[in-house]
Amino acid sequence: MMQQKGVLSSVSLEIFLYLNAYYLALFVLAEVLLVVYKAEVLPYPSNNIALDVVLVFLLAFIELMRIFMGSKGNLTEHVVASAISLGFLIPSVVLTLYFLLWQTFVLRVDVVLCGVMLSLHAVEFLFLCIALCTFPRAHA
Repeated sequence: MMQQKGVLSSVSLEIFLYLNAYYLALFVLAEVLLVVYKAEVLPYPSNNIALDVVLVFLLAFIELMRIFMGSKGNLTEHVVASAISLGFLIPSVVLTLYFLLWQTFVLRVDVVLCGVMLSLHAVEFLFLCIALCTFPRAHA
């Protein structure tokens, strides 16, 4: 008699990765516009403007890689891709914390944007850990 394997990929993780992809577009657009606003209104050093713009796009690249690998690992139930996504979470959180804490000027809008991003990271971390614990057992 043939034994059927159940699907182990997490719908919840996939939903949050999907939402994070759209939120990332909003976050990048808002942060770039905020840097432009800060440069025009506040006494923002020009070196810091360039640094903030570069870091926004670096965060976007890391987040896109993390979301892609997380989705791929989840849908294929592949441990390595999910672990890579978990690894990309560390620099993503650090860059988000930069925009929350270490920018030259942090506005309330920055606090809200970064708070939502960090909340998404926390939930995805939880679901990724659950997926990483579930996937190996099914292939054993």
